[in-house]
Amino acid sequence: MKTAKYAINKEGEQSLRDLAHTLQDGQDYLIFATERLEAIISGLGSDLGNYEQDILDTISEIRQVAGNCSGEIQELARRLNMVADRIGALLNRRLGSSEASSGTEDLAPRSDYSARPAEPFSGSETYRNVVKELSRKNIEYIPLTAEDHDKSEAERIDSVGGCDRTEGSCSSLAFAYIGCLGGYDIRDFRGSKSRDYFSRNENIAKITKLPGVISETVYDKDDYRAVDALFDKMEDGKEYYLATGAHASVVRRSNGKLEYLELQSEKRKGWHRIDTNEELEKRFGCSHHLLFQFPNYLIDADSLKACSEFLDILGYINTAVQKQQRGGGGHAR
Repeated sequence: MKTAKYAINKEGEQSLRDLAHTLQDGQDYLIFATERLEAIISGLGSDLGNYEQDILDTISEIRQVAGNCSGEIQELARRLNMVADRIGALLNRRLGSSEASSGTEDLAPRSDYSARPAEPFSGSETYRNVVKELSRKNIEYIPLTAEDHDKSEAERIDSVGGCDRTEGSCSSLAFAYIGCLGGYDIRDFRGSKSRDYFSRNENIAKITKLPGVISETVYDKDDYRAVDALFDKMEDGKEYYLATGAHASVVRRSNGKLEYLELQSEKRKGWHRIDTNEELEKRFGCSHHLLFQFPNYLIDADSLKACSEFLDILGYINTAVQKQQRGGGGHAR
């Protein structure tokens, strides 16, 4: 077994950061996994007979232990990063070369969204933490570029959407479309770790906390009830990011009628009416009877496309055309 070296050198600094990241990632994944497992077990119902409640009780105990330790784990990770920061500052001071950094320069998102260091020192705390997480997961960053002409709605939908060949990029696709609304040329269908990151509830929650972002979050055991509450918040003519059940999409109220944007199917690509709960059940995977309260998110698209930090984060979704996982064999998920 290789022993990590915690010394005043670059290797020691990185070892401390890796340990802090491992602590945070492990806890986040454990809580996420127990939530999804509970939902699966609850959906099986009578198929498990008398074992259902025993399994659910065990899962609940695991999550409770993880939750009880949350504060201590986060504090330990914070202190590890703090020590790593001090080591980095000492190294930069000791090196004294023209390449050494004082650790205080302005690394906030720039207007051209060009590539920037993996761990920015400025910007909001939420933004800095998101960028650190994405960088440490070795997720590629591709800067956004401004569109060469004003695209029509049909052109935007056509450029962003298509047959999904990933495990389900609904959330990152919705974010990408909002970036396109902001006037940027952006693609998704990257899949892999990028898709996974932007599909998780805890990471969607971080997006809602970026400066200037306007959002509503409703926790409920009934997805339909939660969605009704969110729909009541929507203004006519405006677009929103909605995450509920097992799906995320851009939605809008047009002339009083609710619609969602399909981006994962070539044949059904475009806007579709939400007339009844049937659409919420079949496309969004909503449920009336969840064992626990789950978050449902509604985010104002105008506030997202006006947020420089959100636009910068989209670089971790943006995908080279030749690497897109879309086309034949793909389908809406």
